[in-house]
Amino acid sequence: MRTCWLLVAAGCATERWYELGADPKGRPYFTMKLVEGKSLSKIIKGLRAGDHAAREAWPLSRRLYIFGQLLNGMACAHARGVIHRDLKP
Repeated sequence: MRTCWLLVAAGCATERWYELGADPKGRPYFTMKLVEGKSLSKIIKGLRAGDHAAREAWPLSRRLYIFGQLLNGMACAHARGVIHRDLKP
């Protein structure tokens, strides 16, 4: 729980968590709310397929900005010794 507060206080995370605990091997974990919307996986598939609407909704500048925000959050967490083991589109 201390780690979660550390990440929020440092600005690495802004969302609240639903559950804090430890797995059977004693490794800590936390879960956060599911954000509604189109998944990154579906956006990438649309872009790869040449979907015109996807390209208009997700221009390169927007995609790079979002990717940069993701990297900033991960760097913030890593600098505090927290490693995210489940990143996926």
